[in-house]
Amino acid sequence: MKIDFDREIDRKSTWDLKWNGSMVADYLNTQVPEDFIPMWVADSDFACPPHVLQALRERLEKEVLGYCAPQKPFYDAVCWWQKERHGWQVDPAWITALPSVVAGINIALHVFTEEGDGVLVQTPVYDPFSTIVRRTGRRVINNPLRQENGRFVMDYEQLEQLAADPSTKALILCSPHNPVGRVWEAEELRRLAEICLANNVAIISDEIHSDILLADKPHTPLLSLDARYADRFVCLTAPSKTFNIPGLKTAVAIIPNREVKEKFDQMQLAMSLDVRNTFGLVGLTASYTPRGGGMAGAGAGLPAGQRGSGGGVPGQGAAPGAVYPAGRHLPVLAGLPPAGPERRRAAASGGDGGAGHLCAGPLVRPRR
Repeated sequence: MKIDFDREIDRKSTWDLKWNGSMVADYLNTQVPEDFIPMWVADSDFACPPHVLQALRERLEKEVLGYCAPQKPFYDAVCWWQKERHGWQVDPAWITALPSVVAGINIALHVFTEEGDGVLVQTPVYDPFSTIVRRTGRRVINNPLRQENGRFVMDYEQLEQLAADPSTKALILCSPHNPVGRVWEAEELRRLAEICLANNVAIISDEIHSDILLADKPHTPLLSLDARYADRFVCLTAPSKTFNIPGLKTAVAIIPNREVKEKFDQMQLAMSLDVRNTFGLVGLTASYTPRGGGMAGAGAGLPAGQRGSGGGVPGQGAAPGAVYPAGRHLPVLAGLPPAGPERRRAAASGGDGGAGHLCAGPLVRPRR
């Protein structure tokens, strides 16, 4: 699939939250200048793939937009994609359709934890991880990443100490990591998983960014590494970032353990998060096809200066291992306050423990 990096699309006339200053100000509860640069949200300014748009048009031509449920082609598409892209053989029976990965995290927290329990997050990280933990009455337990030889790594020694606390019940993993850009290697994931298994800590693995990577950096699904991990942990993913379709509000949970999946599905019903977006089902099914492979390889095809939001910012080059997520510890641009809570709200911060980091959307726009 040829990707047009030069075409500009007017997004200010289509209710797009990203570019509407007044809506951004309301959403982030801060002042936003008229000439702001919208680094705060993770969607790009390139058109959705033609084959996905065509599938949506064909569905619209059916003229009735009633309630829909995923069918065999939906599940087959998820299984095909995981096998083709990541070498992971997924059973359709493991899959649950969701409105978003964040909704899946919410459900999983209710399955694995109780109010007052501790939930590990590896900051700096996507801010909703911490937000959703607090909003569900759980406690955020920070296990900050640390820098080693110019890249971020997990702090396993501290993790072992924190996981040993009986009140620590879950860890939300960002894989690949947003915003530091690390594509975790298999041995890194194994070490993390073994610590969590030994301490009965469930891992909720957010793998939404797994398909936009530099060509030489494969993504490893956590649950594919060991049958014990598949039996205990949960994978969440979506085509939203890869195909730029977050507004279609469709994601999936992959849960091999039947008992855990039944609990997850029942909690989804209890939380009224089981209604599927008609166009989202179509969009995912169309995305996860051979024609979608070009978008998944988009990272390698980006101009060098656009490979990650660090491109062109002195001292802030893209972290090795990923094109996206694009937050990457950027200095605050766009006229936002230079420091303090106002800056963090405006920039969508890196969560608790993420001060000084920016968990932001991509600075990837059509070339002028």
